Amino acid sequence: MTPEQIASLKAALEAKVAEGLISLASANKSLEETIKNMGIQIDAVKSKLAVSLPGVDLGTKDSEKFSFLRVFTGLKTGNWKHAGFEKEIMDQTQEKALSAGSGSTGGFIVPVEFSRQLIELFYAQSVVMKMGASRINPTGIPFEMPKMIGGASAAWADEGATISESQPAFGKISMTPKYLTALVPMSDRLIAYSDPAAEALVRKDIVRALDLKLDFGCLYGDGTLSSPVGIVNQEGINTLEVGANGDDPTYDFMIDMEGQVEDANALDGELGFISNPAVFRKIRKQKVAQYAGQTDGNPLFQPIMTKDQLTGAIGKWASSTQVSKTRAKGSATTLSSLIYGNWAELLVAVWGSLVLKSSDQVYFKQNITCLKAVMEADCALRHAKSFSYAPYVTTI
Repeated sequence: MTPEQIASLKAALEAKVAEGLISLASANKSLEETIKNMGIQIDAVKSKLAVSLPGVDLGTKDSEKFSFLRVFTGLKTGNWKHAGFEKEIMDQTQEKALSAGSGSTGGFIVPVEFSRQLIELFYAQSVVMKMGASRINPTGIPFEMPKMIGGASAAWADEGATISESQPAFGKISMTPKYLTALVPMSDRLIAYSDPAAEALVRKDIVRALDLKLDFGCLYGDGTLSSPVGIVNQEGINTLEVGANGDDPTYDFMIDMEGQVEDANALDGELGFISNPAVFRKIRKQKVAQYAGQTDGNPLFQPIMTKDQLTGAIGKWASSTQVSKTRAKGSATTLSSLIYGNWAELLVAVWGSLVLKSSDQVYFKQNITCLKAVMEADCALRHAKSFSYAPYVTTI
C-alpha cells in the first residue's frame, strides 16, 4: 500500500466518522487492520506519515499511541476531547523556528493544528510617497537633472540707453543608485512544512522592510554606509531651532516653519508636515487660556480636535514612528522632530525594479534557503529651501 493509498483510506474513514456512520475507535481499528493485511508494519507507516510533524520524534512507544485519524478529526471539528495526546504533540511544533528554534524568529510559521497562516507584524507607515514625493525611474547612471540656480535680472532704463546683460545660471541634481538589500535565511523545513503562502508573506515582509528603510533614508539619511542624503541633512535647508530644551509644536511655531518656506518663495505644491504621532497628538490637545496666568484652558476645537479638523487647521500631514520621539536636548529627553515643506520637491529615484531571489548555495550544507531582495535607489531635493526642519519639538 502506497502512502497515497493510505491517505485516501484515511480520508474515506474520516468522512464516515464525521457523518456519524462509524466511531473513531472503529475507524482506527479498520485502518490498522487494513495496514496489517497488506503486510506492512504500523510503525513503519506512521514513521513515513510523521513528516507532517517536523522535528517531533514520537518514539516507538508513542508512535503506537499516536492516531492521525484523531488528529484529522480534531483539525476538522476543533474538538480534541479524544485526542489529547495528539494535540500535545502538535503543540510542540509551535516551538520551531527558522532553524527549528524560537518562535519569534519564525517558529510560529511552522504548521500547527489551528492555523498555518503567518500573522503579519504592525509596521511603521511609509510616509514620503503619501505626502507627494516625486518618484522617477532613471535608466542611466548617474541620473542628472538640470536646475536653475540663478535667474535673469530686470532693470529700468532710459530711452536709448544700453541695456545691461543678464542670464540665468544653471546647476544640476545628480543621483546614483545605492543598494538597499535584505537577506533572510529560512530552513528548508520551514518552507516545506509551512503554509504555501508563508514564503509569499515573508517576501512581502521583506519588500515592506525595504520600503520603510527607503522612507527613513529620504528623511534622515546621512550619506554614510552608501545611504542617501535625506532631507534633514541636505545643504541649505531651512532650520527652526529656538528653545534650550526643545520647542512646543504650537500653531505659532508651525506658522514660523511655513514662513521660512514662504520667504524663500517656495510655498507651493504638495505642502505638509511629517513627524512622530506623539507630536500630532500634542497639537490636537492644544488649549487656549481664558485669562492671563491660567495653566489650562478650553480646546481650540470643541469638544475635541479630530484628525480631519487638524488637517483643516494645519494642512496635509502624516505621522510615522520611524521619526524618533526620544531625541535629547538640554534637560529634555522625549523630543521629536518636525519637517515641513513641498514634498513634490523630493525626488525619489528607483532604478529598474525590485529583485527577489532565493538560493540555497550559501547555506548548502545546512539545508537553508536564502531569500534576497535588492533595490537600487537614491533621493535628492530640487530646492533645499522648499523645506523647513525643526530638530527638537516636545511630545509631552
